Amino acid sequence: VKMKRMAPALIAPKLKLFDLFTQTKEAAMQMKDQKMHALVEACISTWTDMTIADGEREDKIKSNCAQVRCGCVECGKELETNLKEMKGLTADLMASFDTMRKGEAMLKADLEEARRKLLGMQDLEAKVY
Repeated sequence: VKMKRMAPALIAPKLKLFDLFTQTKEAAMQMKDQKMHALVEACISTWTDMTIADGEREDKIKSNCAQVRCGCVECGKELETNLKEMKGLTADLMASFDTMRKGEAMLKADLEEARRKLLGMQDLEAKVY
């Protein structure tokens, strides 16, 4: 069992309530009121169970929060990695587009040159016949 020290501000009301239960129990014992003594005992027992359950619930919440935080950190790292990869892919795509544009310009120039040659050949053919 892991023990932790509670903050004084959180434990003060619990200590006060426990002290009141103890005083009531002692008063019942002094008055020899067994019924009141049993009622106070039941109150203390129920209060103790509730306090333990509260502590367990708080521990569970802290554990869940820690797990969520770790998951978020992992997601953040994965997103960062994916973003870097996407930046690299974008740079590669931009380089490919530039190469394609240059290739297109060269093809247009070659096409224009072939068209001129064809026109020149047609003119030459027309002159020959």
